[in-house]
Amino acid sequence: MFQLDQDFQEQAFTLIQSLTLYWQEALGGDLLGYYTLGSLAHGGFNRRYSDIDIAVISENGLSDELIKDARHRAVQLSSTLGPKLSVFWSNRNFSASRLRALDRIDYIDHAKAIYEKERVTPTRPTQAEIHEYLRGDPLTSWQQTAAYFASEEKLKPDDHKKYLRAHLYAARFAYSWRSLNIASNDTAVTFLIDNPVKGLDMDLICRALECRHNAYDPDGLFSDRIKILKQIAACKSLTSLRL
Repeated sequence: MFQLDQDFQEQAFTLIQSLTLYWQEALGGDLLGYYTLGSLAHGGFNRRYSDIDIAVISENGLSDELIKDARHRAVQLSSTLGPKLSVFWSNRNFSASRLRALDRIDYIDHAKAIYEKERVTPTRPTQAEIHEYLRGDPLTSWQQTAAYFASEEKLKPDDHKKYLRAHLYAARFAYSWRSLNIASNDTAVTFLIDNPVKGLDMDLICRALECRHNAYDPDGLFSDRIKILKQIAACKSLTSLRL
């Protein structure tokens, strides 16, 4: 990890720890656990392109008002990192939850406790559940994003993160489809170099990963925006094959 990324990661942890009292006061005895997820938990945190993912597990879940208030507190604590806060949550039995199939695997395998009164764990999603999930909203959203960028003539600054993620999602999708797990971009790319997917342009993915590593603007990749559609086609072909 670059030193700047390490510095920002430490600041992100400080921010998360500073919110512990907020969750304890807001939820009282209902708070079961408070965790980091995503790149802060399984690696690959990037100073520019990473979100700050947290999971809050409580007896009855979280209200929209609580989540909105937590985000406001985070921005008060850090105008730079606060807007990156992404709140995942669940009730005790995971019947009401923002933790979908891969998020649950991330929680089961990688969650790092900031505060924990009681560890409650959902049933691990099956292969069928993971595949059904990936074929659903994630694939639809990725296709919509690709279509949007294919129709654009210029990359807007506000779209930099979204555009780079559209390139890297090819690796994340293929990795999760085959391994039934979730991991960092680096792990996914390494896995696919060793286990290639027919039709997937790994050179393009590696260039996107290098852009992320260096926190560069992705304008140099914009001429490749149409290729995202081909990456999607390769991943959709993968879904028709058996593991």
